[in-house]
Amino acid sequence: MLGLPVISIKEGREVGRVIDLLVAPVGLKLEFLLVGRQSKYIDLRLLDFSQVVGLGQYAVTVENEEQLRQIEAVPAARGCLEASVDIMDKMVLTRSGNLEGMIADIFFDEKSGAIMRLEYKDLHNDMRLQSLDSKEIISLGQDVLFMKERRQAHSKALNQSVPAALPPRFMKSGALLFKQKQRQFLMGKEVQKDIRDIHNHVIIPRGTVVTGEVLDVAEGHDRFSELTQWAK
Repeated sequence: MLGLPVISIKEGREVGRVIDLLVAPVGLKLEFLLVGRQSKYIDLRLLDFSQVVGLGQYAVTVENEEQLRQIEAVPAARGCLEASVDIMDKMVLTRSGNLEGMIADIFFDEKSGAIMRLEYKDLHNDMRLQSLDSKEIISLGQDVLFMKERRQAHSKALNQSVPAALPPRFMKSGALLFKQKQRQFLMGKEVQKDIRDIHNHVIIPRGTVVTGEVLDVAEGHDRFSELTQWAK
C-alpha cells in the first residue's frame, strides 16, 4: 500500500499518496493511513481506514477529498503516530530482550483493519522472512515490537550476539520520525520564493530544487516551516 495514490471517487482525481500505515498499539488494528497531498506546501493528512472504499493494486479509493483530515484535528491518532510511524523496519524483540529481526510486511483484514500477522527479517537466519501471528505479539511501541519467546533454549547464545545498545536509528522519537516524513515529502520540489535569514540575506533562492543540503540549510536558519510553504 505504501506509495499508492489515493483517488477520490467524487472528484475523480488523485488527492494524495499513502506515506505510512498507522496501527493502534492497543488492539493491533490498522486505524489510519498517513497521506501526503501534492500542494505548494507540506500537507500530510489522515485517512480513517474505516472510510476507505477500496484497496486495489493501482490505488486506494475514497468517496471524497474531505475525508482526508488534518492531523491535529484527529486527537485519537496521537497514539498511533507515536507507536507506528515508520513501522516498517521497526525492531522485533522478545520479552527477555533478544533481538529477532525487523518488521518487513504487514497483513491485515481488508474490512476491519485487524492485523492478522507480520513478517519480519530474521537476523539469525540470513534475514529470511519469518511469519509472526498476531497472537504472538506482546506489544507495539515507539521503538520496538515485542513478541513471545521462540528460542528459549538458545537465549544465552543469542544474548551474546545482540548489540549492547540499540542502534541509534531505532531510538528516534515519533516527532523526529514525523519530521523525516516531511523531509522526504519535500525532496525534489522547487522553491517558489526566496527564503531569507534573520538578516534578510537570501539563503535559498527561488527556483532551487530541494535536496538534503537545502533542507539542512533551512533547518539551520530556522526556516524549515517557511520552506514547506514555498516548496512545490
